[in-house]
Amino acid sequence: MSSSNVSQQRDRISTQQYQCDQCVLFFDNYQKLQNHKRIHRGDSATMTEIDQSILDDVDMYHDENDTSNEDESVSNSEYTMESMELDNTISYKCACNFEDSEGEAHIYDSSQISTNTFTKAELMSIHLSQLMLQHRIARAAYRDIVQFINTVIRDHDDIMMDHYHVVISFFLEPGAKISHGKTVDALLKSKSSVKGHEYDVCSSSCRLYGINDNQESCVDCGKPRYKTDPDQSQTPAASMKLMSVGDMLSQMLADPATRELLCYRANQESVAGIGKLVYDLITVTLTKETKFYYTHPDNTLNTTEYPFHIPRADLVTIGNCITSSRKYIPTSFQGSFDNVFAKIDGTRAVDWLDFLLYLVPTLVMPYLPNRAVKTALLSLVKGCALTLQWMLTSELLDEMESYFKYWHSFLYQQVQNNTLSRSVFRPVQHYLVRIPYIIKQQGPLRCYSTCSMERVIGDFSKLIKSKSKGGQNASFLVERFAIHNYTSMAISICDEINLIWPKPYGRESYMDLPNDPSSAQLWEPFHQFVNLNDDLVEGVGGPSVKEALLKYYRRTTGLTGHEFGDSVVVVAARLWMDSTVYSSCMYRRKKNETSHGNHYVMFTCPYRNNRNVIVHSWLVSTVQFYFQHVDFYGFPHFLAFVEVMKEHDVAGHDSSVPIVKQRSQSTRTLGHQTQPTYTVISVNDICHQVGLVQYPPNGNQFYVIAPYYIFNNNMRITKGNFSIL
Repeated sequence: MSSSNVSQQRDRISTQQYQCDQCVLFFDNYQKLQNHKRIHRGDSATMTEIDQSILDDVDMYHDENDTSNEDESVSNSEYTMESMELDNTISYKCACNFEDSEGEAHIYDSSQISTNTFTKAELMSIHLSQLMLQHRIARAAYRDIVQFINTVIRDHDDIMMDHYHVVISFFLEPGAKISHGKTVDALLKSKSSVKGHEYDVCSSSCRLYGINDNQESCVDCGKPRYKTDPDQSQTPAASMKLMSVGDMLSQMLADPATRELLCYRANQESVAGIGKLVYDLITVTLTKETKFYYTHPDNTLNTTEYPFHIPRADLVTIGNCITSSRKYIPTSFQGSFDNVFAKIDGTRAVDWLDFLLYLVPTLVMPYLPNRAVKTALLSLVKGCALTLQWMLTSELLDEMESYFKYWHSFLYQQVQNNTLSRSVFRPVQHYLVRIPYIIKQQGPLRCYSTCSMERVIGDFSKLIKSKSKGGQNASFLVERFAIHNYTSMAISICDEINLIWPKPYGRESYMDLPNDPSSAQLWEPFHQFVNLNDDLVEGVGGPSVKEALLKYYRRTTGLTGHEFGDSVVVVAARLWMDSTVYSSCMYRRKKNETSHGNHYVMFTCPYRNNRNVIVHSWLVSTVQFYFQHVDFYGFPHFLAFVEVMKEHDVAGHDSSVPIVKQRSQSTRTLGHQTQPTYTVISVNDICHQVGLVQYPPNGNQFYVIAPYYIFNNNMRITKGNFSIL
């Protein structure tokens, strides 16, 4: 493909925007614009009012009546919900009806589905139907698979007689066979109280008609509610099937087993909209978008003083660095780390979040035109990173507010200087202002975020096949999934049919450390009883490992050589600690794992300085393997054998961004190969599983990032070196 074609393809990424003629807001489609215009109700917002609205956001308009305790931390369990006024005049359909003489209470029967509800053939049919849904198998293929399985069941005796081995290791009832999808759905509906309810909706998707709505036409677009055919006078023009959330939650809460499953909170989060906004701001040279340029009265654009200008060639360089960094990013990062400067189709909210938190402060920041822009954008990134913490104190909330205020003040000043369009103040900017207040009232965002719903929406989107009745298709899918999920929570279908599974993990697949408060575990594969006196341990000589182990004990406990302890160790490939799985070079070799960097860690090294005071410095390394060693006094230790990066520093634009070099400066200038620097550390000294982002001018240099973690303001003070090892 020629460069001109690539440019044309990339220029089509930008979508058409619709601007409200009464305010400065932009919308992605015409329907959103029309919905927005309803709030004006004929009132014309003057530019003075708009400026005041922006100034209110910049000033953060603190609530003078806020009586929250500023000294208490805001955690995921320390908040109260304010009372909400519900519109009791709107009636919706549910699984039970309340008479006027009854109280609003209902007993849900959770014992309707049990282990004796279905026959084995029915259970197997349900499980097969769930597999078809999970893997999005076409109905034609589903039908062929069912026919094949029933053929195997029918000819079971002949197959065993001909081939002398068991093909099916279970016994079915006489005449039993596997059922197809429609039969399974009908069976589950007959056994389950979970069901969807039909509602009339506007054919233009403007509104949903409630039970007591008597309108014959839509009050928004005027389209008729019912079909115009006289023979179908009461047939709705469009309908939608909805599930009662209250019904489903009540039924799950009525069952002790499913009630326990609800006692957790989602760990996903989203302030991703601001990440997409930052992307739009810095890619104007790539997308040819002009909405953020200031427009002079003569309709000419001020492009020379645009504060977020990055040349197109530099954006291409950043994109190449993202691509080359993917193999250094661990799976603990939720995003895909795709090159968004080449293609944004399919980019998810979590990808925009990772772009904002990790790529903007590392790759994007050095290319911005001046220090003021860098400082403002870094304030935005740090504020967004704070919103995603599990624990927030009043001091951190104040810091978050100050970051957002600085960002908004910078943007407002640029608008006043006629270097930036007023349209930069989009609704997501106003959302940032409200985040501290939301957290004060309801706790950290990560406790109640619905970002995980985006994955579910994506699954439904791929399953919707209808070209003309997509809404109806989606409604049936919602009901089908709800019934299957409820059945799976009520009984374990796989256990009931004795499904053939891969070998499960057993007690022999991991090792615990007795009386260890960190609850760390070493995971298989293992090398049992490796002798450090003469054995080769994962390509490293045993004596070298023993020497590094001796230095570790000297550094941490002061033990001498004759107090070394056992020379036989147990080597492991993985570590599980704090809900994170840490890999190693040993595991990568055994499993041929090359697409992710799960073996990079940041650790703190305690040592005694010249004043005999124990201090801690940070270092980054690649883990070669983990092992258990029993010391001189008979106490076991979980340790890691690591190769330390050659140089550690911080970025020039911000001292809170760590930088490491895999090879030293002298190695590159003199051209000779230096020996790797190995050391032994305790697994409890590991503080982060980290990813490495390729530094643009230097293939040997990397930025260091950690999932949802904010490094200290000055990492230069605590950086380590080889001398402390």
